[in-house]
Amino acid sequence: MRIDKLIIHGFGKFIEREFTFGSNFSLIIGDNEAGKSTLMKAIMAAFFGLRTSDSSRWKPWSDYQDFALTAEFATSEGQRLRLRRDLATHQAVVEDISSEMSGFYADGISRKKQQDLAGKEPTLLFKGDANPGGRTPEKARYDELLHSWLGLADDELFRHTVYVGQNELVALDKHDIVERLKSLISGPELASYQAVLAALEKRLDGLRRLPGRGRDRKIEELVRGLARKR
Repeated sequence: MRIDKLIIHGFGKFIEREFTFGSNFSLIIGDNEAGKSTLMKAIMAAFFGLRTSDSSRWKPWSDYQDFALTAEFATSEGQRLRLRRDLATHQAVVEDISSEMSGFYADGISRKKQQDLAGKEPTLLFKGDANPGGRTPEKARYDELLHSWLGLADDELFRHTVYVGQNELVALDKHDIVERLKSLISGPELASYQAVLAALEKRLDGLRRLPGRGRDRKIEELVRGLARKR
């Protein structure tokens, strides 16, 4: 999965701001309070939403703006999608916009497929409730689609695996900068490994607590496997 663009209609300090990301790597730098953390949180919120307890912190500073985000991204199969999420109502709309591909957006797509897609209208894939705390059939369907696009549907796992964290780049020595860039991308090996295990265990514990699940054999096998990794 590759995120191509994020449009922030209203989120924290950003009002109607558009961010376009590189096809391979994007490094975001800025002074304190420039909005780096806000941008990173907005990326997470676009895909996974915000829980009620977290919403007030990120509401737009202007009362006249939508509390909403739009993300455009490409899947590993070459499908290009547009996701718009209203953070106030938890409603999400996802469209297949592969027919709009051009330039590097079309990387990995055969010329024949591009020709077949040309001129087609966006296809609606999902429209409905995507409340991160919800248990509706719509939310279950959204999670299913999210898993097919990202390979997971859990924000904690996303944060500790796919997602790139933030850190300071204070050294001017070329070797130090390279090492710090590596750390930004992968994190310290041990800390990252432990964080992933902790996130997996938290998710498994949540599955155990679902009504009617009881002691699921597959879950117990996963728990024992995690224990061995410790």
